[in-house]
Amino acid sequence: MGTSFVTLERDVNGIPTSDINHQVGFWMRDSMLELWLRLMVLNAGEPKSQGLIAIRNQWFLASQDVCSGCIPTGLDTAAATPEGFVFMKTAVENLSAAVCLMDGPLTRSALDLLGCGGWQRDIEIEDLMDIAAAFLDLVNFNGSSTASTEKYVPGRRQPGILPR
Repeated sequence: MGTSFVTLERDVNGIPTSDINHQVGFWMRDSMLELWLRLMVLNAGEPKSQGLIAIRNQWFLASQDVCSGCIPTGLDTAAATPEGFVFMKTAVENLSAAVCLMDGPLTRSALDLLGCGGWQRDIEIEDLMDIAAAFLDLVNFNGSSTASTEKYVPGRRQPGILPR
């Protein structure tokens, strides 16, 4: 199972950088990242422009379990314009709020309905809340971890138990 570094390609001051050693972000298991992107698509609202439609489509494509080890999240593309950044941040905030309202796990049956089949266990609320916190920190420029310093992987409360 692969992992991907989730970043907006910004440094600790929010300034764009192509140097991954200075980009703020976090490592995430690909299966959980794919699921999160699928849920972001469903919580983003209706895009108002072709640029936003392209961003949403990128998230949807990346959520289809076709990549491993380097999920093309399109977050950096979204963050490149004020309109895209607001769209992305709204999707993260809406999804995070929805996760907080959940009263039970995201079941394997629900994952199948979302087109995210192949999961061997339910996804616990705590895992989703953990991911929500990491994404909220990212879009609010509250993080300081980089690809070389980050040790914590959000959404992985149960090491050794693979979701798929």
